[in-house]
Amino acid sequence: AAGATPGCRNSLEEPWRVPAGELAATPGVFAAGGGGVSFTLEIAAPASAWRLAVWDLWGRRVRDLGGDELGAGRRHVAWDGRDDAGEHVSPGPYIAVLSRLEPGGGRRDQRRLLVVASPPVGP
Repeated sequence: AAGATPGCRNSLEEPWRVPAGELAATPGVFAAGGGGVSFTLEIAAPASAWRLAVWDLWGRRVRDLGGDELGAGRRHVAWDGRDDAGEHVSPGPYIAVLSRLEPGGGRRDQRRLLVVASPPVGP
């Protein structure tokens, strides 16, 4: 199309309307130090692979929850509320990021979801 940047997606293609798939967490708020979250993700075609990671609000990856290259479909991923070092995360907000990947390995798009680790309830 006229005015397009060579090698780039045309802005008229509305890339923001291409869904990354659905991402949900149960529960959305869990107890830090003893809780966890179960993520349900629905990977929509034409993605061939995905990765799920949890980040803090300072942009640091807290936990890599993995992924696969099995194509479209529903997945369930558990996060035990621990970081990559095996330590419980501190109370606060965290962002789960689902990255949908192209067959060549490039990132197609992402979906983000807020989950919250609440302070532990004690006597």
